[in-house]
Amino acid sequence: MALADYKSSLGALGEPTGFAQTGRARLRGGFVNRTYRITYPDRTLSLSTYAEPGANGRYEQFLVAPSQ
Repeated sequence: MALADYKSSLGALGEPTGFAQTGRARLRGGFVNRTYRITYPDRTLSLSTYAEPGANGRYEQFLVAPSQ
């Protein structure tokens, strides 16, 4: 259900023109936190991910919000 929601809401924005990690990965609350900037022609979004540590870490959270 979450994947379908992201697909419909983000897919409507078209192809991103840029995708870059901002800052370094850090351990937060036992999870590895990474942040990214996703740019589109008319807006910029911020993506934060929280995953289990390790090469096969499963994602706990995947948050997308308008960039400030």
